[in-house]
Parts: sequence; C-alpha cells; structure tokens
Amino acid sequence: ICSSYYDGMAHVGELLKAARSEAGLSMRALARRAQVADTTIARIESGTLDPTVTTFSEIMAATGNTVMITITPITEAQLSDLVVSRPSNSPINWTHLRAIVDRLTRRPNEIPTAIINPPLSGRPDLDALLAGVAEKLADDHQLRRPRWTETVPALDTPWEHPGTERMREHGRRNAPSQLRLRNIHLAENEIWRL
Repeated sequence: ICSSYYDGMAHVGELLKAARSEAGLSMRALARRAQVADTTIARIESGTLDPTVTTFSEIMAATGNTVMITITPITEAQLSDLVVSRPSNSPINWTHLRAIVDRLTRRPNEIPTAIINPPLSGRPDLDALLAGVAEKLADDHQLRRPRWTETVPALDTPWEHPGTERMREHGRRNAPSQLRLRNIHLAENEIWRL
C-alpha cells in the first residue's frame, strides 16, 4: 500500500480500515495481532490519531501488507488543499495540515499566498480551524490577517483533543489565542512543530 497525502490519496485511517477489512479482521483481532491497544486501531481509523510511520507499518504488517512511503517535496503549500483534496465528510487530515504549517514556518514569504481566500468547506470545525491557523500564521510573521477569516464564526461548542482528559487539559492551557477565540482548544505543538 502506498499513500502520499499530497496527491489526494487516502488518509492512513482509510488505508488501515480497508486493509483490516480485506484481511477479515475485527479491530480487536488486529490490535491483538499488532500488539497495540484496541483504541489505537479505532482512533487511527477514525482519523483522531496520527500514528508514527513505525507504528503504522507494524499495524499494516499485521494485516499482511507492507507500507511503502514515497517522499515528494511540497512545491506549494496552500490551506485550500485541506478543503479541496478531501471529501467533505472525512476527518481533518492532521498530517497534511502539519506539513503545510511546517513548510510555511520555514518559508514565511509563502504565507500571504497560502492563506489568501481558501474555499470554505461549510464544516464549522474545519473552517474555524483554517481561519485560526491563517490568523496565527499571519500574526506570527507580522502580516495582515486575511479578510475572509472575519467571516468565520467561533464554534458553538468547544472542540477539544479527542484523547484523555490530560490531553484535553493540555489543549485548553496551550491553545494559541487565535484558536482559543474560535472555541478550539488544541495545543500549539499539535500543529506548530518547528
């Protein structure tokens, strides 16, 4: 199985679910075979856990598959990629978001183009996240915030890390103000890694 999140192919959770189904394994059976917690399989498949390459490779090996990774340099990072490259009902592609933010952090001259007017998805969670990320990128590099972010409202209910209470508390304490004002409680280091 080969996946590259920049060419619009499947997210790792979708790949894992397909491989598990093809192998005729339940989540519990795969977890035992791969020697991981049952919740690990469920969280990867749902898109709430972004596994390391090693963990993902070991789990896929337990389904009888081999993971091959092709590294392709990002030639252009656009927040709009997060909207147009994924079906509207699919989980947020955190790996893709982190890669875009990493590139823009290293190349701030690309930020104005990357954050200008991406198409909105109509999903309150994704649109609020994109607006908060765009504002933080602009603020961190003393750039003017894009006007479209003003039209994106804060979420009605708080969005928190789907993990443990300790993870949620960490998110509440360490969320950048641009996300917190949009009712997104996600620690800065969950997205900004550089």
